[in-house]
Amino acid sequence: GKAVTVTYPTAQVINDYDLYRVAGWNAVAIGAKDASQTDRTMAAECDPAAIYSIKLPGAVNPAVGDTLYWAVKDSTTFQRGDTNLQAAASATDTTGACIVLVAKNAAGYAQVRVLNP
Repeated sequence: GKAVTVTYPTAQVINDYDLYRVAGWNAVAIGAKDASQTDRTMAAECDPAAIYSIKLPGAVNPAVGDTLYWAVKDSTTFQRGDTNLQAAASATDTTGACIVLVAKNAAGYAQVRVLNP
């Protein structure tokens, strides 16, 4: 399908269907891990046609149609959508991580399409 197997960093809480940048992929986690689990390998989905509901950082309040960007975009830096997404392009991310389809709700979630350029 449209999933890849990735290894998440140790000591990170991974939430089911939140957006991450891991091993060079923009993808949502399929499953969850607490910070103490030692098996860090699991699937991550990156279907550009799918609509995902992801947690955004508190200071990011995008409008429908906005693109969100990673603070750092490379193949080795781990990024969390709920912490590292930003409204403006960065020096390493000018193409974007996701496009907002439904604005952020009171719980901090927005519906997006994940990009993998």
